[in-house]
Amino acid sequence: MKKTMLTALVTSTFVLSACNDIADAVDSDSVSSTAQPASAQNVDSPIISFTPAGSSAVISTPNDLLYDTDTSSTTVGRLQRANNDSADVYVATAQLDGWGIGQPFTIKVELPDQKKFNTSLDMSSVQQSGAVLLFKCPTGTSVITSTCSTSGISNLSYGTDFSTDVSDDGIVVTPLKAFESNTGYFLAVTNKVKDNLGQSVTRSTAFNTYSTSTGQGSSTEVAINSLLAGTNTLVSALGSIEISDIMYSATFTTQNVDAVAQAVMDDIKTTTSISSITSAGYTLRTALMNGFDATFEDGSDTATLLDNIDIYTATLTLPYYLPYPGLPSVNTSLTCNFSSLCGNWLNSSNQAPWESSPIPIAPTPVTGLTPGQVSVLLAVPNATLRTSLSLTSMKVAQFVHGITGIKETGLLVAGPLAKAGFITVMIDHPLHGSRSYGKNSDGEYEVTATSSSYGSTKYINGNAAVFGNLSSLLTARDNLRQAASDQLALKYALANTDLSTYGGSSSDTTTGLIGLSLGSIVATQVLGMAESYDDKSTDDNYNYSAAVLNVGGSQTAPIMGYSNSFGSLVKSSLTSTTGFARAIASAFGYTPTNAVTLQATAAAAAQTTTTLTAAQAQAKAKFNTMITLGYDSFLKGFANGAQTVLDAGDSLVWASKITTTPILAMQVIGNGVNLSDQTIPNSISSNGFPLGGTTPWINALNLTKSSQSTMNSSGLHTYTNFLVGKHGSLLSSSEESGVTTGQAAAATTEMQTQMTTFLATGGTTLSITNSNVVE
Repeated sequence: MKKTMLTALVTSTFVLSACNDIADAVDSDSVSSTAQPASAQNVDSPIISFTPAGSSAVISTPNDLLYDTDTSSTTVGRLQRANNDSADVYVATAQLDGWGIGQPFTIKVELPDQKKFNTSLDMSSVQQSGAVLLFKCPTGTSVITSTCSTSGISNLSYGTDFSTDVSDDGIVVTPLKAFESNTGYFLAVTNKVKDNLGQSVTRSTAFNTYSTSTGQGSSTEVAINSLLAGTNTLVSALGSIEISDIMYSATFTTQNVDAVAQAVMDDIKTTTSISSITSAGYTLRTALMNGFDATFEDGSDTATLLDNIDIYTATLTLPYYLPYPGLPSVNTSLTCNFSSLCGNWLNSSNQAPWESSPIPIAPTPVTGLTPGQVSVLLAVPNATLRTSLSLTSMKVAQFVHGITGIKETGLLVAGPLAKAGFITVMIDHPLHGSRSYGKNSDGEYEVTATSSSYGSTKYINGNAAVFGNLSSLLTARDNLRQAASDQLALKYALANTDLSTYGGSSSDTTTGLIGLSLGSIVATQVLGMAESYDDKSTDDNYNYSAAVLNVGGSQTAPIMGYSNSFGSLVKSSLTSTTGFARAIASAFGYTPTNAVTLQATAAAAAQTTTTLTAAQAQAKAKFNTMITLGYDSFLKGFANGAQTVLDAGDSLVWASKITTTPILAMQVIGNGVNLSDQTIPNSISSNGFPLGGTTPWINALNLTKSSQSTMNSSGLHTYTNFLVGKHGSLLSSSEESGVTTGQAAAATTEMQTQMTTFLATGGTTLSITNSNVVE
């Protein structure tokens, strides 16, 4: 496709899926209250919106017309965005080399006489097979690059692979299975779609012209004609329909997540090592007493076990690709105003890494800071314990903690793991725990994602948004990717570290992996990257023997937005951004500038400790009303667009790449009294995201439910549903609302038993000992 075509298109107002529903949701005047009775004789037919060029252009996304294929361009291989700086979703999307892999998208439909006659799309005509046709090119190929071989094209099934529905803006296409990364897709809307008067949708003038022209005109026109005519021909042949029945078609290519992952793993091999393994001088019992206020009866079996597990520390050198808060001062703003907290991975061209330039470059840290030097914690059974348990060689369990947590939470399962023959190894996620930032020696971190609930004043400023910064989507994505990169660096370093002095192997390559919550999301990426690594056949240092993934999920953006635990934090964060004010402005009769001014006045009023002036009180009330009426629709649209940006760091795209590593996943579904997981929802399908939550993540991993103990010498790929327990039951047996002390303890015991047995047997055995807590 020629650059001239893209130049014309990037000034268009393209429809970023679901981001334009706000006005319809709050504006009761979108349809006239005095609409007249209508008949097909006096009402214009609905039109699939498509005007690809000009100042009033409309292009529904995803669409390869916004993909730059001009090799002479500095943005070749990237998506082109509309000139709209009001929302970070648009800005961040322009840094991607393809579209999302699992978000609903909208094909805009115009109803010319809607206000006059109250016309609408007929839902039954949209919700049927053949209304929308969707096809997949062979892996790694696409129509836009002329590499899509017709012999390998797949026809996706309505109701199995995707569904269709009606919204105020048109036809919503919702993937029910994730799209494959770095792969082309194409679709068509047929004349089966009708309005409530039985009239079929029609082509827009532009679509009809470009579909039927003879290749004459400007280079832009010729390029569009070639793409649309070729796509229509493909759809006609593969869908067994007439070209004249195709009212709209489009192609889109998903983003390439593997290229950057490959580059990162290559870099890890040359830069990573573990050094200075040193005794901390205390045991696991002391660590749990001091860090978690745990108590143990002297002489008890538990106390004896913990007294014989020694704590060691070490330093992991790894590539750290994110900018780090600097000295002597730090901007702790999460709204991207000159803050390094809003930075992201960059390649040698100072752009976000992408398919053709995938290597991220570690920035030079500010003098005095060493973000590439990471503290490692090890819980090592001593010789006495190893002898008493007849353990000749210890294995390694790598624990990945949750958001707002610390690496030390892994110590809470280090006892059972030691008894099963494991050394437990832990590091902090970026900007968590020991990797938080403090600008002075006052013992208080200015920047940390770790919760203040960990009982130390150093985490008093803890904020989950430091890591999951939805005000800067590229940052949030790359925090996820950095977390996965760090765990792979730890794995690679462990495989090349002699642990025989501590009862382990001299070169262990069979480490087990444990993820909790965010740790399971990150661990899914870790496993997917490890299994898809190009050099896997000659380098098995990234391999894991088995993995236990506890209460994870897929589609991070909607998970955070609809989480009962984090939803309020996300709401507070998003509604404080100017992007929110601008997005909802027109729905309430404001210009974007005026809405931002109102927002600022309301924010100042909320912070004042004196009596509000009449103007302040009015501004506060008005903006709060805007939040109340506009946030739900904003969140749905924002989460949709945001997830496209986060996809490369999300578990959904990586889950399908895991085929050999034995996996045990766990989710808490509740029993009607005991609540289901309140942090990562089991499902957010009812909110419009059928691929979001724990259950869809389990499905993407292709796991089979187990309700009783089972074995498979080839390795299990299974999951268990817990009827009782809570999000943190793997680590904590404390009660909470809806979970009694007895139920909480039973869930913790069962989870830890399943975990240790599964890892100890290399993923070949699942032991379920309490059927009362497992579905």
